[in-house]
Amino acid sequence: MKITLQTINLNSPVYKTSKYTESNQVKKSNDRGMELPNFDTNGRSLVTFKGDIKTSDNNHDLTDKTIEQLEELKSSYTADIDEREIKRQQAQANLDKIKAWNYDTEYEKQAAKTDAEIRRRGLSRFWNPFQCSDIKSRNYNQFLREKSEIDELKARKEIDETIISYTPLSKKDVDKLVEQIDMAIAQKKQLEQQRIRLDGIDGVQRTLNSMENAQGGLKERIAGYETQKDELKRKFLNPLAKSKDEPSTPVPACVMLHGATGTGKTAIINAIGHESRQGAFAEVIDLSSDVDTEDFLNELKRQKEDAVRRYFEEDNGEKKHVRTILLINEAEKFLAIALEAAVEEYGNLIDETDKRRLEKYNSNPDIINRFKTELDLCSEAPKHDKDSSGRSALTFFLTTNYPHLIDRDVLRKINYIAINPAKNDDLQAVVKHYAKICSDTLTQMQKLSELNDFQLSDIDSLSTELSVKARSNVKKMIQEGTFNKLKIDYEKIPYENLPADFNPNRRQGAINNQQFRDSAINAFNKYLEEPESSYYSHLYETLYNLPREISPARYKKFVDIYNALAPLNQQEYDEEIDTKEKEQLLKMERAGALDGRFKVRLEQIRAKEASELAGLEEKEKNGTLSELDRQKLEEIRKSTEVEEDPTDDDEYWE
Repeated sequence: MKITLQTINLNSPVYKTSKYTESNQVKKSNDRGMELPNFDTNGRSLVTFKGDIKTSDNNHDLTDKTIEQLEELKSSYTADIDEREIKRQQAQANLDKIKAWNYDTEYEKQAAKTDAEIRRRGLSRFWNPFQCSDIKSRNYNQFLREKSEIDELKARKEIDETIISYTPLSKKDVDKLVEQIDMAIAQKKQLEQQRIRLDGIDGVQRTLNSMENAQGGLKERIAGYETQKDELKRKFLNPLAKSKDEPSTPVPACVMLHGATGTGKTAIINAIGHESRQGAFAEVIDLSSDVDTEDFLNELKRQKEDAVRRYFEEDNGEKKHVRTILLINEAEKFLAIALEAAVEEYGNLIDETDKRRLEKYNSNPDIINRFKTELDLCSEAPKHDKDSSGRSALTFFLTTNYPHLIDRDVLRKINYIAINPAKNDDLQAVVKHYAKICSDTLTQMQKLSELNDFQLSDIDSLSTELSVKARSNVKKMIQEGTFNKLKIDYEKIPYENLPADFNPNRRQGAINNQQFRDSAINAFNKYLEEPESSYYSHLYETLYNLPREISPARYKKFVDIYNALAPLNQQEYDEEIDTKEKEQLLKMERAGALDGRFKVRLEQIRAKEASELAGLEEKEKNGTLSELDRQKLEEIRKSTEVEEDPTDDDEYWE
């Protein structure tokens, strides 16, 4: 067994700390070694691992492992023969599970499962879009849970490989190895304490503030909403990133997020902006909602010119090819549908509030026609920095709480994604996200209170997120030596019980995500004030007594809007025409009951049939019709005959 050690520089200034609030920075890892404090809590000298602990034919670097992984590795070497064999079998099972799981195959399975359930329950993506969306989300979230389990196994893959591949060591080698593992564990714990000391109360405050000012991309910033995040990744962010090196990659011209107030649309935009800047492939420009509609076209022209210049900016003589994401909040302000058309299309869905908004914004055909024209080429890469063809490497990103007030022709040309009030898996993920932040905050406060130079007055400098009573009680518990007994075990909270009581519904309305965040803070304060009850009990009580921000009427309106828009999004449909659906629509038409989204859907089916019929008849004329094509042609012609059936359907509607 070969072990390479590196002695720490005892005079490194990073370890000469005074008060933990000083702005000292811990020196980063050098090469593959770790530069850590040169003494442990008992004053013993420490060393770091530079390289390899060699077991069998593999090299294993202890510096890359967490404390938990090191402790597991230690236990695998010190276990008796039977325990070692059990660990070996479990490690092999983990590796086999990783090998057997394939993302694409499993993704196709969950998609097929979704379609099968929709068919089994006699649903249709057109007739029941909101319900079908729930089925899709549930199956997709199950798929993501499986993926998350595999990702966790991949993270510990090296540990498992170590457990099943090492050659049995002599007692002397095992003792030496265990000693080195113990030393690595001590180093990591010392480093963690050092960081707590340097961060001080500011570190606690940053953790607490992260509930309000989250950082990072979609994964870090947005809890839950996996279906929507995946859709944004696949349809928008991935093509956007790929286009940096392959300019011909198709990128969507326009994406719209819509949903009730407080469900996270702005947070998603910020996350997309972060990922775009981190990858240096796009810049988010916010077109202020203060821009007057009369100045919109001039502003649009200026933004396009800036987008072309941005795309051709250079860095060290190389084109950066940075695209532009033009954010337009309250999109209905500029792209409003005409009031008469809205009433005709949506009927009773247009209420008095909608009418007042439409009268205020007043549909502008010039803006709408110009915007639709821009969508034809705007996202394509310009050929040169004077390109005036309309290509500008620009994608419009729209947000709105009133998507049904946007011109229908615009909606037909864009991709839109509904950000629903959190329910089921999303609700559990959001609550868990905030509970974890409360747990992390408590842990940091406890570790800080253990330092020799900690002062009770530091608790007073925490923000007003913590109540006066909570801060006072924390100081009291620190003095009594009971503060470190507090614990928020966020992993063991029964999140699966929450949807039954807090899912959105038409009777009670819905809780928005800001309310979940505020409830977590309130429960944290209550727990610090009254630690006799668990954090979860305080959280549940807070949520239970919470007036829902999204009222029953507003939630019903959101569902109705979602259902009204679903037929416009072609990607929500199966590729094959649902014959039964067409039959129902024809009955409605003959009974004079066809309007709004049902009329639009029948027009779509007829247009698709006409296009397919023309193509198949051309093949028939040229003698190139295959047997499958012939069957399809007969089906379409038969469907057309059914449409002309004069049967009176009035009785059906009575």
